[in-house]
Amino acid sequence: MIILLYGEDRYRIGDKLKEIIQKYEKKGSVSLKRFQDFSFKDIKEEIRQRSMFEEAKLLILENPFSSAQFKEEFLKEHDAVLKSKDILVFCQEGEVPKPLLQALAGQNGKCQKFDLLSGLKLIQWMRNKGLKAEYPAEKTLVEYVGPDLWRMGNEITKIMNYTKNSQAKKEDVELLVRPIIENNIFKTIDSIADRNKALALKLVKKHLQKGDSPLYVFSMINYQFRNLLVIKELLSKGYPFGKILAKTGLNPFVVKKTCWQAERFSFEELKKIYRDIFRAELEIKTGKMDPEEGIEMLVSRI
Repeated sequence: MIILLYGEDRYRIGDKLKEIIQKYEKKGSVSLKRFQDFSFKDIKEEIRQRSMFEEAKLLILENPFSSAQFKEEFLKEHDAVLKSKDILVFCQEGEVPKPLLQALAGQNGKCQKFDLLSGLKLIQWMRNKGLKAEYPAEKTLVEYVGPDLWRMGNEITKIMNYTKNSQAKKEDVELLVRPIIENNIFKTIDSIADRNKALALKLVKKHLQKGDSPLYVFSMINYQFRNLLVIKELLSKGYPFGKILAKTGLNPFVVKKTCWQAERFSFEELKKIYRDIFRAELEIKTGKMDPEEGIEMLVSRI
């Protein structure tokens, strides 16, 4: 069996993967193996090796299509893998090219995409997590936190502990939750757009001196550049302001400011910056780089 989980929402991909693993573990007689740094040849060899106990294998392949070589070899020789009796779960962050989707679906594969949640879909997710809140409180929480479901889960727990069994009000959210987008981050992005790296670094250091954690500052820069990419694409398609508001589910002030900033970057510049952010985030999370050093290096590169 082939299962593909892909998209920008790493949190929900992780949740779905846990669900799949638990399902097969309950059935018993399943051998679980994760692959993080691997080649197409490694997967073919693993499939060829049968367990002496005839156990079903549950093979988790993390970001296989991030490797150009794996993609190329998979498209040439995918039949050998897709016809396996083992259960292969492909977990891919981001988009998956159409030829790969067709190859996976063509063998009765199950493909599920996880886009970042926003607006009413994000509110429904919050309710499913147990949040009891008035609608203005829900909207404020969405504006303050955005699509970061790891942080959103923590904020929901904090709010529920504070309000006990009563409904949370907008004032409770404003008291307990710090907005992810602050005016200073817009100033930082403005200075990057002006190619004024000295000012951008100075503003970043102000955040750190104020007591903001480096990871928090990094998440703000990451979040805003992701918004810039999304809004830049919508603007290129001719979407009016109202439609951009509805599509993104963002605060009108954030959309207005981001639309203005998007005009100051080319689409290629934004994609390059976002790739740099992704690389820096990976190095920070894997411990290869100190978070504060990573932020300063990122701003310097941009």
